[in-house]
Amino acid sequence: MQDLKEGQEIIIDYLTGTFEFISIDSELELETVENTVELIRSLLNVSKERVIEKEFGKGNYRYAYDIGDGVTLKLCGPINERGINTNSLEMKGEGCREFERNNSVEKWYDFLLHLWCFLRIRCSRIDLTIDDYSGDIISFNYLKDKLDRGMYTSAFKKPYTIHGNNTDGYSITFGSRKADNKTSKQLCIYEKNKEQISKGKECEYSYWTRYEMRFMHEKAARVYEDVVYSFDGIMNYPEKKTIPKGEDGFKYLISSLLYSMLDVKEENTYDSSNKTKAKTDPLWLKFVGNVEKAKLAKVKPKEISFNRFDKYIHQTLGLYIIFNFIKCGMNINQYSKIGIQELKNELEKISDNDKKINRINTYLIESGLEPINKNELIDGISKLEEYLEYEDLPF
Repeated sequence: MQDLKEGQEIIIDYLTGTFEFISIDSELELETVENTVELIRSLLNVSKERVIEKEFGKGNYRYAYDIGDGVTLKLCGPINERGINTNSLEMKGEGCREFERNNSVEKWYDFLLHLWCFLRIRCSRIDLTIDDYSGDIISFNYLKDKLDRGMYTSAFKKPYTIHGNNTDGYSITFGSRKADNKTSKQLCIYEKNKEQISKGKECEYSYWTRYEMRFMHEKAARVYEDVVYSFDGIMNYPEKKTIPKGEDGFKYLISSLLYSMLDVKEENTYDSSNKTKAKTDPLWLKFVGNVEKAKLAKVKPKEISFNRFDKYIHQTLGLYIIFNFIKCGMNINQYSKIGIQELKNELEKISDNDKKINRINTYLIESGLEPINKNELIDGISKLEEYLEYEDLPF
């Protein structure tokens, strides 16, 4: 039986995101799957025996694996804006806790950094949590009373909602998980011990309040990066600020995020429009650790997909063109034939692939051009074949 926790615990409680499925050749697809599964397994430090292959993929993914408790890896799925299949990694709460049991909180840095820098993961949701097991600084009832009387400001446009009762526990929620915008966030404060008991689970804690910050979409991607930086002792304000390194830096960031989302005020007579002038309740400031409020940088609007694809492809396209030209002995006619042959091969590959034709049409429309249909592509293939046959004639 594990010792009961005391005070505060600051954790990552949910993480999900996507990264690209890079396979050089379709014949190597299964090998790429096996290598990716092994990489994630080793990063999680889970034994090979606990990697369980699903009988079928989920959500348009060809392959799916459970890796230990609460971790699901799905591979070779939906195509992204660059026309590449994607993988999905999901770590639920139990998966995050097992990661810490098998490694340490400090190992989150290596894990998140590897996903970000080497696999180029795009985080789509991350939950950061402060669990309070004592209530000796700020109790749930004290906080609820403050909120009921309007002694607070928050980073949310709409007031909070409250659900539950004294027996099953109350849940106070700011923001919506189903927000229409792509930079959504949510803060949920609830009596975790009572929630566990109401679900029929054992809970030995007489007090357990959870402060759960959920970041989705573009906001999640930004917060993910900030978490990585925090372990390295950096906090982006957007001006960079030096904070403690390692787990202390991580805790500093999470506490700062909570303070930025909810500022509990001392007793005051300001109306709602002037509540920001009131000072922070000293107990709340002590609870968050006397940190400064985090100021998340505003998420920049995405470029249209073709612009992003164009920037990416030109990083390597120039070298490829030069290589082919030199390989042809700098013979212009020979280089033209190779280029046209490659174009013909690529057109044949997608002529029966509706998804890729739709992707090309998306780029055409974004560029102010007319979309193309399958028959027009086939006609283009025929013209290229005629050119190549003409070039091969002996006269």
